[in-house]
Amino acid sequence: MGISLIGTKLHRETVIFLGWSGPRGLASVVLLFIAVEEAKGIPGLETINLAVITIVLISIFAHGISAGSAGNWYSRIVAALPDDAPEQREVKELPVRKGFAVAESMNMNSRENAAKRNS
Repeated sequence: MGISLIGTKLHRETVIFLGWSGPRGLASVVLLFIAVEEAKGIPGLETINLAVITIVLISIFAHGISAGSAGNWYSRIVAALPDDAPEQREVKELPVRKGFAVAESMNMNSRENAAKRNS
C-alpha cells in the first residue's frame, strides 16, 4: 500500500493508517481464487487455502479490534495538519486515468448527479 502512495505527498501517518486499514483480506481471497483456477492440482493447495483463510480471519479480527482507536488516532493527526496538506483537500470526483472507460463513466455520472443536485 505504501508503495502505491509514492508521489502523493501524503504524510507518513496517512501512509501508515492506509497501509494498516488497506484491503489486505480481499486481496488474499482474490489471489487464492486465481491460484485455484490457474494451478489446479498443485501440491499443497489445501495448505494454501488454510493459510489464506487464516490470514483473512486474523485480519478481520485485528482490524475490527483496532478500527476505533486507529480512526481516533488518525482523525487527531489530520486535525493537526496545516490547511494546505493533501489530506485536507476536498475530493470532488474520482481521479481518472485516461483509457479506463469504467472510471471515466463513473466520473461522468458523478458530474451529472452533482449538476442535478445544484440545479
